Parts: sequence; C-alpha cells; structure tokens
Amino acid sequence: MLIYADFNCLEVSPALPDEVHLDLTGYGTLASLSLHQVRLRVGQHLSLCDPDGLQVIGEIGFDPLRRSLRSSGWFAKFKRRDIQEGAPLEHDYATHLCFKCRQNLKPYLDKVGRQFQESCPHCGTPVMFPLLPPGS
Repeated sequence: MLIYADFNCLEVSPALPDEVHLDLTGYGTLASLSLHQVRLRVGQHLSLCDPDGLQVIGEIGFDPLRRSLRSSGWFAKFKRRDIQEGAPLEHDYATHLCFKCRQNLKPYLDKVGRQFQESCPHCGTPVMFPLLPPGS
C-alpha cells in the first residue's frame, strides 16, 4: 500500500540534520489515506509515494505547533538518502472516498470547495478524519 504525499515540502529536521520531515497535508494525501482506511498514529510506519515515483518509508509524527488552517500537524520523518525511485503512483484523482461510509466525496467537495472543515453529507464523518490530531 502506497500513500500519496507531496515530496516538494521536504524540510530538514531542526534537531537532526540527517533527517527530513515531510508534511502530510492536502487533499491528495487525505484522499489516499481515506481510500486505504488509514488513520495516522504517532510511530506508525507508512510507505509514501509521489506521482513521479519517489518512494520512502517514513515514521509518522505529530507536532501541534505545526498545525494551521492548511497543515494538519502530521509529518513523516526519514533520512533523505532513503528516498528511492519507483514506478509512478497511479493515483485516482477522480475519487475521494469517505473514510467510514465509502461514498465518493469528490462531487460534493467540487461543489462546496475544500476548506479542510467539510463533513460527509451521507454519514457526517469529518473529511479530515484520517488526519485528526491524536486523541480526537
């Protein structure tokens, strides 16, 4: 299982110069997590991939100080040298399944916009469910 992530957002760890952090935010990552029914947990290891085929296994972390309207606070940490080239990710941009009821939310999100605050119109589950902070 590969989870979509945007590798353009890499930043060097402030504590460990060998380590990079990748923000896990945005609707591509959110749709991929929902598709695979993965809710992020601190310490979890996930295989991440971008559309060009860059892949890495990252350890998931959460920092409440990173949270903002456009950032979930979740990130993956790994060594830059661990990034590998693989096959391009075949990401289905036409589908965004609800985490719980599995209805396609894309038509709804296209209509109401993407503000990171929407809920499924079928079951009420927050669209951000896979990226909710720990303990939520």
